[in-house]
Amino acid sequence: MEGNTPSQKTLWYFAYGANMSPAILTTQRKVKPFRQSVAKIPDYILEFDVPGVPYNEPALAGLRRIDGTQTSDSNYPPVHGMAYEISNDDFLKIIATEGAGVAYKTLRTKALLAEAGGEARGKLEVHTLVARRPMSTIRKPSARYLALLVSAARGNGLPMEYQAFLSGHAVFEPANSSLRYRCGKFIFNLIWMRVQFLVQRGIIKLRGENGLVPFWFLILFQVLVTTMWIHHDYFHARLWGRGDGL
Repeated sequence: MEGNTPSQKTLWYFAYGANMSPAILTTQRKVKPFRQSVAKIPDYILEFDVPGVPYNEPALAGLRRIDGTQTSDSNYPPVHGMAYEISNDDFLKIIATEGAGVAYKTLRTKALLAEAGGEARGKLEVHTLVARRPMSTIRKPSARYLALLVSAARGNGLPMEYQAFLSGHAVFEPANSSLRYRCGKFIFNLIWMRVQFLVQRGIIKLRGENGLVPFWFLILFQVLVTTMWIHHDYFHARLWGRGDGL
C-alpha cells in the first residue's frame, strides 16, 4: 500500500478491468489514488457479461457472485484486481467515464487486501462496478481488451495464477477473413457504430453531478442494446458470420 495522506473524504474503489491500468485510470480518467493495494473479492469471479458491440468489442468485464449453482464456478479463481483509495469526487468521475450508469451499477462488498504476489493482510469495504443488465449469453472479449487486462495485472504484480487465468481466457476472433465476412462487419458497423456515437454524445450531455444519466436514457439505451444483439444473433450473423466469437 502506498500514496499520500488524503485531505478529503475518501472511499476504496476496486478495479478489475481496464481501470487496473495506470494509463487508463490516472492518465485517461484523471483519477489520482491516495493509496493502492493488490486485492481480491473471494465471493465473485470475473465474467465478461457487460454487452459491447459485435465485431469490435463484443463483451466487457463484469463480476458474477459465486453462488454454487453453476458447476463452472469451481473452474474460475476469485476475481483479483487493485483497490484504490480515492476521493468521492474521483469515484463519481469513474462512474461518469464508465458509461454514466448505462452499462454498470455500483456494488459495495468486502475485499481482501494483499501484498504483490497474493499474501493476504487485511479486509475492507470496497466500491466497484458490475453489469447493470448482465448478458444471458456470455460473449468473448476482444484480444485488444483482454491484452489490456493481462498487461495491467502483470504491471501491478497480481498473483501469477491469476495472470495465467487471464492470459488463457478465450478471445473473440473473426469467423474467417472472407470478403463476405468483412462486408458484413462493415455493414453492421455502418449502422451500429453510428448509434454508439450518438449514445456516447447523449451520455456526455445528459449525465448529472452524480455521474449518472436520467432514468429514461437508461431505458432507451437498453432498448438499443437489446435491438442490436437481436439484429446480430437472429439476422446479421446468419448472413455474414458471427461477431462475438461463439
